[in-house]
Amino acid sequence: QNSITMNKLIIVNKGHAGVGKSSSIKLVFEKLKELHSSVVNVIYDDGDITATIDVNGTLVGIESQGDPNSRMFKTLPELVVRGCKIIVCACRTSGATKERVSSLKKEGFDIIWTSNPHNKNLSKELNNMWADLVVDIIERRVNGI
Repeated sequence: QNSITMNKLIIVNKGHAGVGKSSSIKLVFEKLKELHSSVVNVIYDDGDITATIDVNGTLVGIESQGDPNSRMFKTLPELVVRGCKIIVCACRTSGATKERVSSLKKEGFDIIWTSNPHNKNLSKELNNMWADLVVDIIERRVNGI
């Protein structure tokens, strides 16, 4: 099965504060939950979300916190230990959060650095567009397309 042999993957929404990274990542979770509602484990839900979801036999981890001094420094390693083959997370453009994500290369993860487009007048539409793209990447990776 493809999910066993595929490289592990992190899809990172990288950006400055206030550009919608967390909102976009929470949308990814909601969209995946609609498609794959059978196995969802919400670890933290306090306005932000840390969760895992089974996508056709591949465990996907979601962490919407990506600010300095946030829980992502604890939860990213937790998601790896839980067996996530794909992780979607947020981080800032530089500094400790970016370094933390980069360190997961040592755990065998490929990293896709991306940023959701930001325009305060179109934020809902742009966040939704980014989330759709990420869900498509996940589905393609899991299904070997």
